[in-house]
Amino acid sequence: MWVGIDYPPDGVDPKWAALDIIIVYDPNYSEDKVWKLYSCEENNWGESDPDRPKLKRAWNRKVKIQRIFEGSFYCWSDVEALFHYETLHGDFNCQSLRTLRSDYLVKAEEYQTKLDKSIELVTNLMAAEKVSMSSPEASQQVYKIAKILEPDTMDIIKTPRDTAKTLGRKDSHCPSWPKTLQKLRRELVCCQIQAKLLEDDDYY
Repeated sequence: MWVGIDYPPDGVDPKWAALDIIIVYDPNYSEDKVWKLYSCEENNWGESDPDRPKLKRAWNRKVKIQRIFEGSFYCWSDVEALFHYETLHGDFNCQSLRTLRSDYLVKAEEYQTKLDKSIELVTNLMAAEKVSMSSPEASQQVYKIAKILEPDTMDIIKTPRDTAKTLGRKDSHCPSWPKTLQKLRRELVCCQIQAKLLEDDDYY
């Protein structure tokens, strides 16, 4: 098990800024096995994390806890935590974490390829606004972007994918089309930066 922590920036009032804590369990250790370590009374997942009150008292401030069971990450921010959080407990360089990081570095590289293609298409669409382009043709292009970003479960590219789908349902002559297209490009660039952060991180 590895426990990582991210402290709020200096100058932020501790009363309002929660500590972000991530707990990553051995991928071979099931969620059921983890919760069996807690008593039935404590293990009321519907109410709150049983460790939160103890950690809150220890630091005398709010804490947010994210538990990762069996190597299943659901948010890109949790993946980033795996690379950037300070170690509170456990071995940052243990084989299980090294394997997870390697897997997500590969995924980040795949994202970069998808995002590069999508940004190129959006740039072309923005240039095409200055010339005549039929609404069906424009919709076809944005749906192509959405298809490039499929399938994926991580939220790093979910937002631009949803925006592309929304744009595809709009008429390209709609007044909001150019603004939404610019929004899509900003979202893609933002995701590109997020993925690049992992590729630039030398953790070995």
